[in-house]
Amino acid sequence: NQGFFGYIYGGTVKNLPIAGAITNHQSTGNNSGILCGYLNSGTIRNCFITQVVGSNFHSPSRISAITGRNLGFICGTNHYGRIVRCQTDMTQIENATYTHGSCFGGICGYNDFGTIDSCRSHLAVNPGVTIDTVRGIVGYNHNGILVADTSYNNSYNKSIMSYVGCIVGYSNGTQSEIRSCYVDEQSRIPSHGNYIGGVVGKM
Repeated sequence: NQGFFGYIYGGTVKNLPIAGAITNHQSTGNNSGILCGYLNSGTIRNCFITQVVGSNFHSPSRISAITGRNLGFICGTNHYGRIVRCQTDMTQIENATYTHGSCFGGICGYNDFGTIDSCRSHLAVNPGVTIDTVRGIVGYNHNGILVADTSYNNSYNKSIMSYVGCIVGYSNGTQSEIRSCYVDEQSRIPSHGNYIGGVVGKM
């Protein structure tokens, strides 16, 4: 579990801004996030990640800016936690390779029974990226809830990807909910690949 906070259990992180570049990152664990690697029953609220460029990433699994085998700009994995009113702005991922089963999200890589509420993601996936499950908000949603989230001006430029959606890459589970979410007209999705959708890649 790698991130500004590697593991959060039951606690709250709020009002935290992060900006800058992360390069030559090699993750040997399952969960990598710029802010948090693994969120377990805690809360991340009103946090902002801006102008982060992740390059030369090599990870076995989840990556996210906020929570990441699971990679996210906010969090790698969100397990029964809440991510509320967080935002990633002008974030990019380039020259990255992830093994089969990897999940990348602008907010959260893998959302497991968690809630993503009123978050916004502006993500660019640049050429040279090979990854399995990609999404503007959540890579893989398992019985999680996404409500009032916004994906804006996202772009996926000639990368090799599967399960691509501007809100969720892949969502399953009878308790999964995606409601009142919004994708702006400037977002672009790849023209080739498997399970590619404007909102959800596969449900």
